[in-house]
Amino acid sequence: AYEIVDCDWSSDVCSSDLEAPGFSVRAEGGELGTISTAARAAGLAGTLDYAVSGSWYRTNGFPASFFGTRDVGSDSVGASAKLTWRPSDTFSLTGVARYSYTDADQFDTGIVPGGPTAPDGTPLQIPLDSPGTSVTNEAVYASLRADLDRKSTRLNSSHSQQSRMPS
Repeated sequence: AYEIVDCDWSSDVCSSDLEAPGFSVRAEGGELGTISTAARAAGLAGTLDYAVSGSWYRTNGFPASFFGTRDVGSDSVGASAKLTWRPSDTFSLTGVARYSYTDADQFDTGIVPGGPTAPDGTPLQIPLDSPGTSVTNEAVYASLRADLDRKSTRLNSSHSQQSRMPS
């Protein structure tokens, strides 16, 4: 499994220029046609603190059915960004956004005549080759937060939005 580690989306906290400035790129490959890539850039441009990242993961998979030949694989793409604008010592505006896309092959299950059975003789469902069966998920998550700190009075306002894009 691959995970973007730049952001904790439950709290809208992401690594920023102050914590990990610069650029990074990673590429890995492995068995079953697995490829994993990621890139990240973070920095400070004037009053704008930024961190952006992207990733791509692909696996050709393997036959999930005992009698099948179709590989059950997947493709996943992710992108994230955190921008913080600090025009003064007392005000900041932070936006966080994430995009994710997954297209994964699936298989059905069923009972095959002469197939495996439980000790009591009950037929067991097994994975079946299911060409053309897949699931696609695409989503966008975003959060916007404004902070105003005036000595003893602190004002914090935020808005968060999540949406699943139609497939």
